[in-house]
Amino acid sequence: MIWQNNLTLICLILAAATISYMAVKSVHIWQKSSQHAFQKELLIYTKQVSLASGVIFFLSLGILPMFYRWADLGDAPGLMLIGLAICLFFFTMVLISISFSKLYQKALSLQDELEMVI
Repeated sequence: MIWQNNLTLICLILAAATISYMAVKSVHIWQKSSQHAFQKELLIYTKQVSLASGVIFFLSLGILPMFYRWADLGDAPGLMLIGLAICLFFFTMVLISISFSKLYQKALSLQDELEMVI
């Protein structure tokens, strides 16, 4: 049973490293462009970051049994709340990244519309 917890933690670390790499890459793309603030290439990376955030959230649900076992062994129900708070933090990241992706998509469409007018 311990190997499952270690596997879940390793998957969480790898997923967090992946999303960090994607976020840094999107910042580099944004810094390269001086003409347009919003690019379609950056929108693709934004959607990938929101998808990776969702994967991290579902992987974080795998740590709940580990926190349950720790809470049961130590007779400390607060540990279960800490595990739940970690999962809710990742869920909040998913909501923020999805809303940012939608906002960025609307800004990109407004920029394209403005270029057509001019």
